[in-house]
Amino acid sequence: MNSYITTIIASVILLTTTLSSSRAHTNCAKDLHFFSKLQRPKQLDFIEFDYEGINFRAYGILHGVTGGLNATYRRFVNDSIEAINESTESPFLILAEKGMSTLYPKAKIDAELDDWLVLRPRDAFVLGLQLMLDPQSLRVLTIDFFEELLRKSDPFEHSRRFEDLGGSPFAHALTPQKRRDIAGFPAPLEGLEKDLERLSGKRTILPRPRKNIPHPAWARLLRMERVMHIPARSLHMLNFAAQYAKSSNATKVALLVGETHNSDMAAFAKANALDTLPEQLQEMVSKVSARAKKYGKLSAEGKVGIVLWSARGTYITSILLGSIAGLSFWMAIGSM
Repeated sequence: MNSYITTIIASVILLTTTLSSSRAHTNCAKDLHFFSKLQRPKQLDFIEFDYEGINFRAYGILHGVTGGLNATYRRFVNDSIEAINESTESPFLILAEKGMSTLYPKAKIDAELDDWLVLRPRDAFVLGLQLMLDPQSLRVLTIDFFEELLRKSDPFEHSRRFEDLGGSPFAHALTPQKRRDIAGFPAPLEGLEKDLERLSGKRTILPRPRKNIPHPAWARLLRMERVMHIPARSLHMLNFAAQYAKSSNATKVALLVGETHNSDMAAFAKANALDTLPEQLQEMVSKVSARAKKYGKLSAEGKVGIVLWSARGTYITSILLGSIAGLSFWMAIGSM
């Protein structure tokens, strides 16, 4: 149950980064030959950077609900993961966003990063509530899930339509920054500042429907953007991974994460980058980073004791309670 819930919730993340900005859609649609000339890459692209003495390669994956919007993309990701350590004498430690091991069971992933532990109990409750109470979010777990699972080929390969790019290997012919711009996400530090304000209670976590999104599935998923704390989870994963690597005596790490987490982490890893955030948020940065390092150390040493299990239990309990509350509403309506 724990693994299933985590996989479903983690799966929501990547599609929130699916290429969805209406402004970008309009601009790209004016230049159709741009898409027609895109070449399919052989493997996932990555961003390389150093942080705390560790060399990182961060791979941004459009994993959808089932690991990809179609079977072609899922094969593309699996092949890319398999190739990470094929041509290197010094292998990479492979760490992944929570749920990736379930989405890609054949991949040799060394550990997951427990990124959902960033969410406060109230965040997890609201997320579970929204997933069950909101008909559009509920569709993600039902109709969208089976549509992804049953879709075999990559529509973009033949259509070359903007709407199909988000679930295609061809998306990785674009740079991570270009994908981020098309998706309409703010600059990493700007996004982190707003997200830390949400974590500290200064901004709302309630749903914010995005307007004029060209694909209904993206609109459904982006309704949960605020409560999922994408930038704060990026900060957590970066520090968790760094500490896990140190405790494992590893110097090279391949990070398998949802799209935008990769460019977030590369930005946060730059020297003194986080110091530019407002002073009142520095304590929150330190809190998220220190907790992630503590969990990373415990996980690497195999000491997943009461501290880590308690955090995981709190998260799972909160999201289950929210889900039960949402389902109870519909059961009450049905019994009238």
